Amino acid sequence: MNANIQKSTPVKIAFDTHSKRIDMLSGLSLPDYTLVERGSVRFYDARLDNPVDTLCFMFAAMSRQQIDSLALLRKLSHPNIWSFVSKRGDIVEGLNPVMSADIVKMYAVSFIPLNPSSKKPAAKVHVLLTDMYSIQWGEVDSWLANKSQTEYEAQKGSWY
Repeated sequence: MNANIQKSTPVKIAFDTHSKRIDMLSGLSLPDYTLVERGSVRFYDARLDNPVDTLCFMFAAMSRQQIDSLALLRKLSHPNIWSFVSKRGDIVEGLNPVMSADIVKMYAVSFIPLNPSSKKPAAKVHVLLTDMYSIQWGEVDSWLANKSQTEYEAQKGSWY
């Protein structure tokens, strides 16, 4: 994908189907947004005025993942087991679902959603990361990106 097109394409998101989709600041229920403005996704640890650059997780030891290298962040089980898929140039890393991680901190995420009908930017919202099912910044050719939460949960106990 051309870099200019990549910069202008929206980021795909999905809320956890069990989430109430409540904006942390307004207390209002959110529509089931599926697209957000590229560049607007920010993560927060403890304070909503200070975005962080890395996510802390446990994988054999305490580790960190640079947020700007992520192509996909996807929940594998409720509430804290996530798969990190990163892209470094043309190399995609982390497609093995066994390489998942337990996010050990409570994060909030903010973004500027695109109105589901008009695709125009709406007001910035803040939700808990646990309310999300996936955030996809780049193309990932894997069931991790293509399987819905409903499909995934219907196959509990299966190996991939």
